[in-house]
Amino acid sequence: MPLDPSQYEQLKLDRPTEKVLRITFDRPETYNSLDATGHRELAYIWRDIDDDPSVNAVILTGAGKAFSSG
Repeated sequence: MPLDPSQYEQLKLDRPTEKVLRITFDRPETYNSLDATGHRELAYIWRDIDDDPSVNAVILTGAGKAFSSG
C-alpha cells in the first residue's frame, strides 16, 4: 500500500528517485527536535514503509540548519 504523506504533520515525505523515500524532520524552528507527536510518527513511518513495496531505500534528513536536536 502506498504511503500517505498527509498522515504525518512533522515528517515531510518525498521521492527524490524511484524506489527511494526521503523523510525530512520538518520542525526547523526547534532544530527538528522530536516531541511526542514526532516520536509517534517516526515509529509509525517504518510500519508504513514495510507495507509499501515501492520503497527500497530511505534517506533521513532535517529541514533547516540541523538534522535533529533530539
